[in-house]
Amino acid sequence: MRLMRSVPGRCFVASLVVLSLGGCTGARPADGPAAPSPTAATRPTTVTPSTVAAATTRTTRDNAATTRRFSAWLLHAVPMPPSAREWRHSPTVHYRQGTLGIGPSDARFTRTTWWTVRLSGEAFGAWLRTHAPRRLRADLDSGGPSESQGVWEQDRDFRAASTEAHTEGWVNFASTPYGDGLVVRVDTFVGARFARTALVPTDATSVRISRTERSLRPHARRRTTVRTVTRPGAVARLVDLVNGLPGAMTGRFVASCPAIVTVQRYSMRFATPDGSYVATLPDTACWPSVTLRHDGVRTGPPLDPDRRFPEIADRYLGRAPRR
Repeated sequence: MRLMRSVPGRCFVASLVVLSLGGCTGARPADGPAAPSPTAATRPTTVTPSTVAAATTRTTRDNAATTRRFSAWLLHAVPMPPSAREWRHSPTVHYRQGTLGIGPSDARFTRTTWWTVRLSGEAFGAWLRTHAPRRLRADLDSGGPSESQGVWEQDRDFRAASTEAHTEGWVNFASTPYGDGLVVRVDTFVGARFARTALVPTDATSVRISRTERSLRPHARRRTTVRTVTRPGAVARLVDLVNGLPGAMTGRFVASCPAIVTVQRYSMRFATPDGSYVATLPDTACWPSVTLRHDGVRTGPPLDPDRRFPEIADRYLGRAPRR
């Protein structure tokens, strides 16, 4: 199977995520304690009962169970042609090992099956496009021929939206000629999320936004831009931004990240009657997570910043930095 670009909207650079190849490993923020395992029941906690409500009644264990069910559905979400036969193992040596990874995804939720179909490559591609459920949308970058380990094949990918329980889901169909038709390998890619357990109080009175740009060139100086927001409507929207971020992915993954010239660090410090809450994005270079601290103590799990966190911060700070 061909190597694919990473899932859009989950990192800020063009990365490749290859589960079977080497790269830089990402898992949890480097500046905080180890997060609970995805199977641990992380019940919502309240920092201050009068100001911080539990983020959700769901637990990380619930999210893992939801992700497991979703991955099982994803594997057979697209029905195969009537003449197709499903296999418990690969009928060809080529598809016994997977060489594709889509991220962020967790190997614990990856499922695989194999089919043989009596269709040409073009006819099978048309079948997939016309039989994919509405919940799945085709990836426009897939569908062309590619070479993998000396074998020419067709790759077709479909994706499903992320939720509070799991990351964006992908299903990959890799096919190559076999007998009078095709052999098809189907793989799912998705990761469970940590459950939110803490929120920024809604009675915040101000937000101090900062961005530090650090060039990796020799003798380069850091540049810090700061702005304090006090307008109630703007403060409320920034609180909603942070409280709306889902938990980060619970599992480890391998990301091959390109070289960068400049990295940015962002933070939003919320002043509240219950003390200071700081949401920090330490590095936008490759698969980052946001950490939330209350009076200097980390609270809640790592969060997925999506693209919103740095983009909205840049709107308030003015000129967007070079990525």
